Formats: sequence, C-alpha cells, structure tokens
Amino acid sequence: MNDAKTAGSGGALSAEWFESLRDATTRHAEEFRDLGFVDTRFAIRATDAAAGAPAATGLVFDTFECERVVALQTAQDLERFDPDFVLEAPDAVWREMLENVRRNGKADLAHTINTLVLSGATRLSSNDQLREDLFYRYNGSLQLFFDLAAEVPSPAAA
Repeated sequence: MNDAKTAGSGGALSAEWFESLRDATTRHAEEFRDLGFVDTRFAIRATDAAAGAPAATGLVFDTFECERVVALQTAQDLERFDPDFVLEAPDAVWREMLENVRRNGKADLAHTINTLVLSGATRLSSNDQLREDLFYRYNGSLQLFFDLAAEVPSPAAA
C-alpha cells in the first residue's frame, strides 16, 4: 500500500489523478459542507482486460473532504485498506463518465455513479451491508467529488 505521491494504480484512474481531484475539493469546501459530513473509506477499481488484475485506489473521506488517497497495488493492499465498499468498472466506463463530466461540467443523469451502479455498468460490492449503505448515504458528496473532474486534467493526460 503506497501513498498516492509514490505510486500509481494504472488504468484510467491513477492514485496521482485522484490526488489532483482531492486537491480540487479545497476550492469547493462550502459545497461539501452544504451536503453534510462524510465518513467513509472506499476503493475504486478500473478493470482493463489487457492489463490483467484490476488497479485500485483507496479514498478516505472524513468530515467534509477527501483526506487521503492510497494506491492499492495488490489484493492484500486492498484487504488491509479495509474499504467500506468497492466501486468497480471497466476502464472504458470510467473514461466515458469522466468525459461526460468534462463536457457538461458535471455528470448527466446517465453518467452519475448512482446510475452506473443501478444499471450494472459499475459494480458496488462490500462484505458488510451496513458499510455498503455508506455509498448511498454519502452519494451526493461522492458525486460532487467525481464532478470535480471537470476541473482537473483527464487521467489520460495526467
């Protein structure tokens, strides 16, 4: 397990890219406060058939911000990180969502993380139903976080 500054997770979404996204949250602190506190740790996995095992990045949210980004390079790293839930989708799904955010300034209804989970394009998993529920409880703040992708260079360019 490595801090974002020392290792990437590959695929469409590297830990370094998430670090840039995390930095963007400081410019939107008031919007995050308006949505309420967030207390969750979760992982994002981008699957790429050509690359083999999915890459993963851990995100830790505390109070009103993303406090930490962690590159999870192995299954053991993911297990030690102990996420409340994991969001997993093919690289292409993440790229399409981020392109949509960039084009529109925020995700349209077909590209929100909630819609992607409900449609089956993105898999939500957890080993604990109460911890999985945190995805739904904090969905507004998590979506705002992803919508900030409109302000940072795309993963392909990062």
